[in-house]
Amino acid sequence: MQQAGILLTMCPPQSLERSPRMFFIRNLGMPFILIIAGVVTMMGLAILSQQGGAAAGWARALFPLMGLLPALGAAWAVHRLVQIGQWRRGTLNGDCPRCTGVLAGGRCRMCGQR
Repeated sequence: MQQAGILLTMCPPQSLERSPRMFFIRNLGMPFILIIAGVVTMMGLAILSQQGGAAAGWARALFPLMGLLPALGAAWAVHRLVQIGQWRRGTLNGDCPRCTGVLAGGRCRMCGQR
């Protein structure tokens, strides 16, 4: 279609991120898996520590250490949320040539470009 000497194309504009769901899964998936795994493990150890036997002693000894998993997952999620906030404000200095996002394993965590 041509109108007033300007060629108009019917292509939709390209966005930097593919879908909002994938954006948050790509950035926050592993921290939340770590949080959930830590909580489930702590629940299992709590149940195991109430039962008798040698496993109860091990469960009581490991229970305080398993509190580190959700805490580390929460700290990781907060760090990623801070990076997302910096990226949206334009103050994140990443290595991605397309969006200045952070590269992880050769792929940008913000826009998904390889």
